[in-house]
Amino acid sequence: MQSEISDATDIDGIKFGRYVPLKLLGKGAMGKVYLSLDPVLQRSVAVKVISIDEKIDETTRTAFLERFSLEARASARLSHQSIVTVYDAGEQNGFPWIAFEFVEGESLEDLLIREKQIPSERIKSILSDIASALKHAHEAGIVHRDVKPANILIEKKTGIAKLSDFGVIKAPFSMATQEGMTLGSPGYMSPEQIDGTGVDQRSDLFSLGIIYYQMVSGHHPFLRDTLQSTLYATLMGEYTPLSQVRPDIDKNTEQLITRLLKVNRDDRVKDADEFLQLIANASSSGIGSDSAMFAQKLFKTTSAIAKTVQPVWNMIKKTDDVILSTARNPKVQSFIKKSTTAIQRAVTKMVVVIKMIPVRNIIDNKKRRGISLVSAGIVLASIAGFSVYQNYFSLTKTEKTVLAELAQDDGFRGSPRQLVTLCKNMIDKNELNDAAEIADALKKIRKQAAQAYVLSAIIELKDDDGDDAVDAVDEGKRLKGFNDEFDKERARFIDALREYLSDDEIDRKVVDCVVYTLHLGKNHTIRKWPYDRQYWLRWNSIRIHNEVGLKVDMVEVYILDLKYASSMRVRIRAANKLAEMKDKRAISALKEVAQRGFSDPIVSVAAQSALDELQK
Repeated sequence: MQSEISDATDIDGIKFGRYVPLKLLGKGAMGKVYLSLDPVLQRSVAVKVISIDEKIDETTRTAFLERFSLEARASARLSHQSIVTVYDAGEQNGFPWIAFEFVEGESLEDLLIREKQIPSERIKSILSDIASALKHAHEAGIVHRDVKPANILIEKKTGIAKLSDFGVIKAPFSMATQEGMTLGSPGYMSPEQIDGTGVDQRSDLFSLGIIYYQMVSGHHPFLRDTLQSTLYATLMGEYTPLSQVRPDIDKNTEQLITRLLKVNRDDRVKDADEFLQLIANASSSGIGSDSAMFAQKLFKTTSAIAKTVQPVWNMIKKTDDVILSTARNPKVQSFIKKSTTAIQRAVTKMVVVIKMIPVRNIIDNKKRRGISLVSAGIVLASIAGFSVYQNYFSLTKTEKTVLAELAQDDGFRGSPRQLVTLCKNMIDKNELNDAAEIADALKKIRKQAAQAYVLSAIIELKDDDGDDAVDAVDEGKRLKGFNDEFDKERARFIDALREYLSDDEIDRKVVDCVVYTLHLGKNHTIRKWPYDRQYWLRWNSIRIHNEVGLKVDMVEVYILDLKYASSMRVRIRAANKLAEMKDKRAISALKEVAQRGFSDPIVSVAAQSALDELQK
């Protein structure tokens, strides 16, 4: 296909489905776009032919074509005035093509080349159109993944901005042709796209933020001399603040663009709907003296509103104080405690009887063996009786009901002690739902409650729910015997904690629980975790160590990050940190990573740069 249709003149006799190409409109890394005729509906359409590297294996090619077809069908269902409509899609000689609405006008890329400074009202109009298109697509579960000026078309008659290339996913490239990436627009990729950590709607908003910056300032925030430098700048969020490029920019616009360009997507504008609300609040002029006038009017309006609202606020505040004061008044709670004195006395007497039995004389004297057997039988029967009493007769009516319901509803039968053993076995087998049912029931049995809360905390950790684990510990520590029960389950808890810390970044509540409530900050096992290959286990345990004032060898930590972290951004940061620390132990690791070359191009450049700095 590529050899058959190489330029605008070599298209005679070629068709894409029913569509007849008339002339070549443009070409790039993704393929070629032809102005074509739909002979059935007698209208002009644009047909994009996707380029696929000839060296790609058949399995990869087939997977790509299947995904292309799926996304093209999904995109064809999008109907919005600012989305270029997808009409049809197909495949010819192994090359996929997609037919979509022909927009007569120009791309935003061409507009940016022609006009270095676009009027702010037009900026606002274009961005509002595209954000509205993204909102529609995102609500349909479609992420564009390639928002850039070349994919934004501005209709000549109406001035409406339209987003194109929905459903056109990136074609796979072999390692031999990866250089083709430089022909695309890497400067508009989000950090998570570069890092390979998956994308969602916030990735499209990051790309929109780059376009916003470029339209306001006349400069691309991340574009550098080389592909590696561009990707590096994007990953690290290195760009000149907008206020330095345009000192007269209004604060609302600058703050919005800054939020859009956050490297951590959790810090960005959360969705297109929020963006539309925020851009509506940005200055109508965006830059220049008009923005100052707008800010002045806004200040006056805000001051007037504040004066009106202040008396109401004072009234609410006073009301809140009364409510809080009432809520803090402690209520008297009565608890009925049944005495176990009689049981304790019985046990004491039994022990005295056992001690009084002359065991040696019984064994030596055949005549008294019968007495010894009877005595032993009495002792065993007493112990068994006491066990039965503790496991059943000592239970309250409510506790018996709890056990009966557990047996009837979930099929778990046995004494409280047997249920504790069963719960532990289920935890070890990772049967967490069943274990949680038993633990919840045991919380209502007063003698097993403390132990049940410990087990519940372990279950929640293994189930990746740190907040509920902390809650279980907080509730359990109020019960007598909780610390003793925790000591018995310490090893099981630490194993569950390791699993939890390895999964993702933990919040402050978990750190405080481990350090201040459970006093595990200086535990021998946990002290090894900062040097584990698992990234989150490493960094979460460092937070715990920092909290208790334990030193961590950060050179070793950053070497592990450099060599084993899955995130490109983390590996780059590690190289930079090792350069700053100037510790000779890092030289070997930096050399190893620097030699990765094309297999890890951006990080290898960062490692070589750090190595050069370290060897000065």
